Amino acid sequence: MIAAAIVFFSMVAGPAAAGDIRPSVPAAPAIPSTPTAPAVEFVDSAGLTRALEAAQGKVIVLNFWATWCDPCREEFPDLVRLAAEEPRRIALIAVSLDDPDDIESRVRPFLRAMNFKGRALVKGPGDPDPFITGVDPKWSGGLPATFIHAADGQRVHAVYGAVTYQMLKETLAPLLTSAR
Repeated sequence: MIAAAIVFFSMVAGPAAAGDIRPSVPAAPAIPSTPTAPAVEFVDSAGLTRALEAAQGKVIVLNFWATWCDPCREEFPDLVRLAAEEPRRIALIAVSLDDPDDIESRVRPFLRAMNFKGRALVKGPGDPDPFITGVDPKWSGGLPATFIHAADGQRVHAVYGAVTYQMLKETLAPLLTSAR
């Protein structure tokens, strides 16, 4: 529990102090999937942009979560359910802010238990502040956070906090008419 609190604090803490030099670590390759565990990719800001571009044509539900976040775990089944109802028109991209070392022990088992079929990403190592600001300057990094993009790729809605199935259904309904 203490380790989770430290990881969370490091992800939402302010910019590094003057003189604090943090090395830049390149994103690691995808961790291959097995028949029962989804593939998980490390992502940085540029990789997230590429993932969003690849999903254009569908309504994109971009969700930031972590296995140690109770509201994240509670909302996740609703996200999976909604995406499963419209797989040709909804792209679910789930970005975990778990520690990259927890992919095998926590992230993949959770995704497998949720029967997750979307794109699974984990924020790669390095300073989280530029990543968070790059997603949305208004976002503090608090979890969960969900960003809805129309089929043309434009962000049309942001939720800082938990979402529900009904909230998502109502938000996505008018957008689905323009999806492939």
